[in-house]
Amino acid sequence: MKLFRFVAGAATVVAPLFSATVNAKDAAFPSKPISLIVPWNAGGSVDLTARKLSEILGKSGVTVVVENVPGGTSTIGLTKVANVQPDGYTVGIATSSLMGIVAQNETKLRVDQFKALNQTTVEQLVLVVPKASPVNSIEDFMAMLKKEPGAVSIGTPGNNNVNHTFAAMLARAANVDYVNVPYTGGAKGSH
Repeated sequence: MKLFRFVAGAATVVAPLFSATVNAKDAAFPSKPISLIVPWNAGGSVDLTARKLSEILGKSGVTVVVENVPGGTSTIGLTKVANVQPDGYTVGIATSSLMGIVAQNETKLRVDQFKALNQTTVEQLVLVVPKASPVNSIEDFMAMLKKEPGAVSIGTPGNNNVNHTFAAMLARAANVDYVNVPYTGGAKGSH
């Protein structure tokens, strides 16, 4: 419910921002649907946020079409956003993963290619294990990493993003290797 209230509040703020990006000669903005690029696969948290935002803006008469353009830890979809004509009809959702790959020079994208309009969510990164696991705390997990060096796998929604960095830092803190299992997004890694 907190996320819904946050997204609903964000939609109230974002709707007027769409009109602020329009040329003065296009007084009937929006005169066509707005494309909202989600640089991750369908079903993940970023996609769900975009679809809720689309639904809320739809109630205000603004048609927003969510387009999933996954790949490259969000770089494929965000490259599309960076290269589109800045007319207000194509916007995107960037996550902290963009900052991670930019900081590591893993992409040609740069933060200054984008104008941030609004923060729509707060990312919550949670380390989880199967319910039947004997691991009940982060200390238990660290002990397992040390007991089975190089054998414990950690799934992340792609390589070189914040999640991958945190997994690597956790293994480094235990002074052991681990198996990185990169998925194409959060939805694929949660099944």
